[in-house]
Amino acid sequence: MNSSKRNVYLVDLGSGSDLNLLPLGFTLVGSYSAADPVLSAAYHFDYRFLRPPLETLVDDMPDPAVVALACYNWNIRGSLEVARRVKLRHPGAITVLGGCSVPNDHERIGVFLHQHPYVDILVRGEGEQIFSELLHQLLPGGDLHLLNGISFRDHEAPDAFVTTGAPGIIHDLTALPSPFLNGVMDRLLLRYRDQITGVLWETTRGCPYSCSFCYWGDSAMNKLRRHDLDRLRAEIEWIGRNQFSYIFATDPNFGILSKRDEAVAAMVVETKQKYGFPKQFGVNWSKNAGERILRVADILSEGGIGTTINTAVQSFHEPTLSAVKRLNISRDDMQMVKEALFAKGGSTMTEIILGLPMDTYESFVATINQAMSSQIGDNFIIYLCQLIDNTELASDSSREQYKIDGRLCRGSAQNRVYHDKSDDVEELIEVIVETSTMPIPDWRRAYVAGYCGTSIYRVGFFPINFLRYFHNVEPMDFIEFTIAELERDPVDFPTLSKGLQHVVTQQQMILDGIAEKMGIEGLEDVAINPDVAACAIFLYDSRRFFTELRDMSGRLLAARGISLDWEVFEDVFVFQEASVPIWPWEAAKTRDFLTNIPEVMEAMGKGRPLPVIEKRATRARFLAPIDQQPQTILDYLRTCVRNTGVTFFSCEIVIPHQKIVLPASNSLPISTMPTSGFMDEGKGSP
Repeated sequence: MNSSKRNVYLVDLGSGSDLNLLPLGFTLVGSYSAADPVLSAAYHFDYRFLRPPLETLVDDMPDPAVVALACYNWNIRGSLEVARRVKLRHPGAITVLGGCSVPNDHERIGVFLHQHPYVDILVRGEGEQIFSELLHQLLPGGDLHLLNGISFRDHEAPDAFVTTGAPGIIHDLTALPSPFLNGVMDRLLLRYRDQITGVLWETTRGCPYSCSFCYWGDSAMNKLRRHDLDRLRAEIEWIGRNQFSYIFATDPNFGILSKRDEAVAAMVVETKQKYGFPKQFGVNWSKNAGERILRVADILSEGGIGTTINTAVQSFHEPTLSAVKRLNISRDDMQMVKEALFAKGGSTMTEIILGLPMDTYESFVATINQAMSSQIGDNFIIYLCQLIDNTELASDSSREQYKIDGRLCRGSAQNRVYHDKSDDVEELIEVIVETSTMPIPDWRRAYVAGYCGTSIYRVGFFPINFLRYFHNVEPMDFIEFTIAELERDPVDFPTLSKGLQHVVTQQQMILDGIAEKMGIEGLEDVAINPDVAACAIFLYDSRRFFTELRDMSGRLLAARGISLDWEVFEDVFVFQEASVPIWPWEAAKTRDFLTNIPEVMEAMGKGRPLPVIEKRATRARFLAPIDQQPQTILDYLRTCVRNTGVTFFSCEIVIPHQKIVLPASNSLPISTMPTSGFMDEGKGSP
């Protein structure tokens, strides 16, 4: 290290979990400044990533002149604690905070600086050029008042601080040096390689939409800008050569630039063909570009790159979409995308948010019911609405308009191991628990119906959809009935009740301001989504779960006065049990059926026309995904969590349509329904 240079440390604490993607934001910021001849002569730039004990981190930054911290909602409190400790150890060091969680209006800036006297300067907006100019102004003779986009302490100012003019955006991204190509990422790899789980990659910047709950909704960042294709080709070459399996593209709307994004996808495929990497490509897909998304996704999937199309609808309730300024893809276009993907063996993930303005309990449940598709590849996930710094929804005016009440609690990335922070601080998020149209009691009901319902639906997928197709019982009607019965009579349904209680406990932890997610027995160190945790609970005691689900179905059918053929329905349960991962683990299962239910369920799960149900003996073999072979119960639980609860086995009909003789009475009234569990009859046992 050149002792004549002043040390600049750029710090990103990451998420604090085992999800550690090679960081992009602060490496772009540092790379831009280091490319300036004046700054490279005056400063030595170094990078610190991840979250060791914070005192260890401060020890690892000797003689700092400037410590710049990248602040997001998952690390802002830790970043502030680093700034505090740096100031205690090095009073002359300049602490600079930038990123999405830095306040951007004058009043909040004043409160923030008052609460955190160890913070010297705030950078607002895109940081590359502003930070570079800031370092220039920190040299002898500089004047911070000349620089737009910052706030800093000035005891001669009326409020004891100054906020300069609005930051601009970087119109020409070619001005930004690539940290992949200038050696910065290589330095990070040398230091952190064993802890890195993937790469962040930016191909475009800016979002043309204005969703009020999203940081990208800021009108200042609406202009869509793109990186040069030659640069991207060189960057993906670096990623493949360094054998990274997973890329997450930070673009707000990948696929919106159809021909260009097809070219980017082709680069990813070419790189995999050359190096065997990357293998997975995560991305925020364009919100309103159905056919264009399909073409890009086809290039990736045909090239062996794993990806899932996320349809971020958030809600199907029009007043809610209007309130948050959300413009969704049309339902016809969405269905076209899904059907085209399913025809090629692809999958989709519909994203739903609980707690948005104007949503009611009834409209939220209706959204979930619509998302509960009978096609196996058509998945959905529920997110809690967070109030994110600097978004319109988090503003005082929105809080007042929609009567928003939130709870601060510990936040965490979903289904991730969190490291011990015995000498650290907890990161908090603010979760909406009440609005003008969804008071807290309704939010409680919606939370339980959403998360408990999701878990029951995943593990009971085929029986629930059988009731929908053949007896007009909507999935959420089944779920609401089940929850009501569990609340009334938990003793008869211990496994279902245990899953429900986990969801209820997690809900209360949010309302009490404790944590958004928690672990389960055996996986206490994992922050697990409540629906995934309930799935693991059900699958851990799957034999009992399926017995209880069958009995619960009987109660619902009796309450509605519906008769059905129980031999057929038990075949549906056998098919369900064989289709999901249960413990003890079987990589391959063979099951015999009295009917052609395997063909019917296969058709339903793949969106094909349903054959007529016939009393014909059928044998089917079920095969687990080849990458799943858990050896212990703990491995099994981790597999369930990693796959967000359920990954369906493939089904092969090996002996179809052998006619058998059945008793004359095959459609039993509910009053003569068998009382023993179907697992006790031998057909569903491993």
